[in-house]
Amino acid sequence: MIASLQSQTNNAVERINLCQHDSEQSVNYVGEAASELDNIMIDMQQIMDMSNQIAAAVEEQSMMAREVSQNVHSIQQITAVNTASTSENAKAAARVTEQSRELEVAIADFRA
Repeated sequence: MIASLQSQTNNAVERINLCQHDSEQSVNYVGEAASELDNIMIDMQQIMDMSNQIAAAVEEQSMMAREVSQNVHSIQQITAVNTASTSENAKAAARVTEQSRELEVAIADFRA
């Protein structure tokens, strides 16, 4: 009977030791998992920072695109005004040329 109790006690001690070892291993795994979660949080923060930088760059590019579009529109308007002015200048030059011819004819008639 004592041998049976000693055997059962030894079995219980072995199980307790095995449970203690498993518990220590679980604590180690939890520590590793916590460390990995910390690394994941750091990586996520870096990703968020990069996303914010990208969003800021996109906004800046959008503003620049609007500014370029406005400048192109201004250039189109200036070009239209210049084209109209050039056309008016050409018409005025043609009138001056015609008046010059008329003046030459009048001078020729006056001399004759």
